[in-house]
Amino acid sequence: TATVVNAGNSIQVTWTSGFTTGNVIAVAMQDSCFSPADTLHIDTVSRPAITGGGSLCSNGQNSFSVSSLPANTTIQWTISPATAGSVTAGQGTQNATVTWYTVTTSTPVTVTATITNGCTNTSFAVLNATGTLLPEPVAAVSGNLLFCSGSSTTITATGGTSYLWDGSFTGPSHSFNTAGQHNVEVTNTFGCKKKIYFTLVEVPSPVITLSTTTAVQCVGSVLQPFTLATIVGSGYTVTNYTFKDPGGVTLCSGTTPSCSVSSPTPGTYTVTVSFSYTYNGNPVSCTKT
Repeated sequence: TATVVNAGNSIQVTWTSGFTTGNVIAVAMQDSCFSPADTLHIDTVSRPAITGGGSLCSNGQNSFSVSSLPANTTIQWTISPATAGSVTAGQGTQNATVTWYTVTTSTPVTVTATITNGCTNTSFAVLNATGTLLPEPVAAVSGNLLFCSGSSTTITATGGTSYLWDGSFTGPSHSFNTAGQHNVEVTNTFGCKKKIYFTLVEVPSPVITLSTTTAVQCVGSVLQPFTLATIVGSGYTVTNYTFKDPGGVTLCSGTTPSCSVSSPTPGTYTVTVSFSYTYNGNPVSCTKT
């Protein structure tokens, strides 16, 4: 059940597989005389195993565990190369969490659990888990982060093979009509993921007034000519005014905020204002009627 190498007053014993318990008997001899036998009882413990890992992704986390720790032993977790990651939780325990650093190419890594005998301060077991640390997606989003009130904006993501928007929608692009923070999770060919957050802003709708410059009058049953004028609230750059009669016919269109109506008809007149708005250096063009 064991292989013994005699080294004078000490021996090295290698236990064969399946050995659980036994005795080491020592007898000293001098001048053909033997000392009484001294017996040391040996009980073996199971060699621990290291488990965990799975897909190792840049800027991600993985958990590793040692099946059991024999009595009077301590454990130390290390990462090789040290520039690949660090133990961020569970150091000195059976269960450790490793947080990986950023890599741009596939990098071989080793997670080592060194178990030391606390009585003799000698190594009991060195357990290694090897793998390849994979790069995360080089992801980005594009599109206008501003959108007009009552409208929407389309945001496009790149750098992956699959995309998940706000945890619900798939595809490389998605249309949004709600302001606030949104996100897209990008997955690359290695199965590694990266989540990008972005904030959308809805352009506040301007206050627009449309009126006539003089009182509208009739001579007999004939509506007399009048002039329409419009005012747009501050903070907006108006690029065009389009005035229409009750039948939807365009009366005037241009940069002038007024329009003379020479042959008016009774009904509702409208003005559509085209304007631009800039937020944090991002411009957007909108309209309001």
